[in-house]
Amino acid sequence: MILVTGGTGLVGGHLLQALVQQQKPIRAIIRPNAKVPISLVPYAHQIEWVAADLQDYDAIEQAMKGCSHVYHCAAKVSFDPKDKKEIWRTNVQGTAHIINAALFLGIQKLVYVSSIAAIGEAKPGMPIDETCQWVYDATISDYSVSKFEAEREVWRGITEGLDAVIVNPSVILGYDEKQAGAMSLLNIVHAKAYFYPEGTIALVYVEDLCRAMIQLMDSTIVAERFIVSAANKSYQDFFALIAKIKNTKPMAIRLSNSWSNAIIRALQLYSFLCHKSTLLSKFTLRASQKNHIFNNQKLIQALSFNYTPIEEVLEIMIKSKK
Repeated sequence: MILVTGGTGLVGGHLLQALVQQQKPIRAIIRPNAKVPISLVPYAHQIEWVAADLQDYDAIEQAMKGCSHVYHCAAKVSFDPKDKKEIWRTNVQGTAHIINAALFLGIQKLVYVSSIAAIGEAKPGMPIDETCQWVYDATISDYSVSKFEAEREVWRGITEGLDAVIVNPSVILGYDEKQAGAMSLLNIVHAKAYFYPEGTIALVYVEDLCRAMIQLMDSTIVAERFIVSAANKSYQDFFALIAKIKNTKPMAIRLSNSWSNAIIRALQLYSFLCHKSTLLSKFTLRASQKNHIFNNQKLIQALSFNYTPIEEVLEIMIKSKK
């Protein structure tokens, strides 16, 4: 029996569909009072859904009983400082509960979905890879810190005898019923925005990520982490590609660092005066100004892995919105 956490999310939902196609017995954890995604309703008879909160260790242990393999995909993704406590409880404490239950029950292998946000910086001019050292910094988001600390829980489990692998996906492209994450990037172009950040973005197709996770689970590889990213693109090129596919005008004005800093201050003032969170944050804006290049060769070499070209992925996503 395979256990999947975060089955109602983007990664977990697509992973469940992939596992169902392999005719494997599956159990998925769902938050109490949450609804099964529409895309998974046709597979209801093939997935055993169990209500459990990641912060409830007893419920997690009970849900994991009888399982041999675990995909831990659940996470709280937010860059709003107001969500700090929930981010920590879900991503760090929740992962600690998963690891403790896996050790107690003798789970054969676990794959944990982390993020490139948990990988350290490279030296200037060098690509970022799995060996880059993490350094705490005031400009790092609570989400990034939580994913790094969650990874530490997985490494703790590994030192205590758990066979586990960590994947660090970049920005994940794929259809999302909630229209969140990368789907919102398509909406930016649809809204005919005129500004683009001057940095770069690393991208991966959700189905490629799930395929990599399954291959890693089925392999003998343990105690390793892998960047899962198909391509690095400038925001200018990325948004221009979307505009070309959608047959709209590309964004024409580069958003400089000075303008980004001005927007950050305006967002902070708005949030303080109106007591409301915003979709953008100082962390996401600062990240969009950086020219980070991620090295994906470790996974490619370990699995002889091939990625779907980002151009094809965007075609698929844009057609799915029509």
